Amino acid sequence: MPNWFNYNTLIAAGIMRKTWHIASARLSCGGLFSTKWKIKLTALFFLPFLLIACTKYHHPLPLDMINESIPIEERITDYRYVTCEKIWNIDSENASDNPLYWLRIVDCANRLNKEQVALMVKTIQLINWQNVFRHSILLDVVEPTIAARRKIIDNLNSYSLQFASPIRPLLELWREKQIQIVNVKEANAKYLRLQQESDNKLDRLAEQNAHLTYELNIVSRKLENLTDIERQLSSRKQQEQAVSSGKMDKSSTNSTANNSVEPKTTDVTKESY
Repeated sequence: MPNWFNYNTLIAAGIMRKTWHIASARLSCGGLFSTKWKIKLTALFFLPFLLIACTKYHHPLPLDMINESIPIEERITDYRYVTCEKIWNIDSENASDNPLYWLRIVDCANRLNKEQVALMVKTIQLINWQNVFRHSILLDVVEPTIAARRKIIDNLNSYSLQFASPIRPLLELWREKQIQIVNVKEANAKYLRLQQESDNKLDRLAEQNAHLTYELNIVSRKLENLTDIERQLSSRKQQEQAVSSGKMDKSSTNSTANNSVEPKTTDVTKESY
C-alpha cells in the first residue's frame, strides 16, 4: 500500500516552490506591497501547511478507491465470487484472457448433472478456442470415452496457436490432463484385456484338466477290472491245476492196486489145476 502521507507532503513541497517563484516574480514587478497581493501571498504560503496537517490525521484510502483509480486495462477481475448462473453468460475477451474465469468455469461445471451438461454441450459451436475449451470442460464432467477424449485433444491442438498468453499455461495443463487420462484408460483396458485372455486360458486349462482327470479315472477303472479278471483267471488256473494233479494221483493209485491183485488170481488158478 502506498504511503499517502509522504505523497501529500511532496505535493505541499511543490506548492511551496511554486509560491516562491510567484513571489519572486511579483517582487521583480514591484507589486508585493499591495494589500490584495499580501492576502493572496498569505493564503498560498499557508496552504501547504494546511495540506500537511490534514494528511497527518487523514486515514489511508480504502482498497476500493485505489482499485477504481487503476485503469480498467490493468485490473484483474476475481471471478471466484461470481455466481454460476452468471458465469455462463459472460463471454467477453477480457474474461477469456483471465485464468480465474476459467477456473470458475471448471468449478461450476463440476456442480452440473449429466443432463444439464448434455444440453449445454449441444449449444456450443466449436468455432474458436474459447468454445473448444468450454466444450472440453463440460465433456470432462460426464467422463467421456477414450475416443471422445482423443477428439478433445485434437480440438485443443487445432486451436493451440490461438491461445491467449495469460491462460496458455492453464490450457497446457488441461491438455496434459486429458492425455494422461487417455493413457491411463488405455493401460487399464490393455490390462483388462490381458487379464481376460489369461482367465480364458485358465478356464480352458481347467476344462482340459477335468477331461484328462475323467479319462484317467476311466483308465484306472479298466485297469482295476483287468487286474481283477487276471486274478480270477490265475486263481481258476491254479484250481484246475490242483484238480488235474489230484486226478493223476488217483489214477496212479488205481493202477498200483490192480497190479497187486492180478498175481493172486494166477496163484489160485494154479492151485486149481
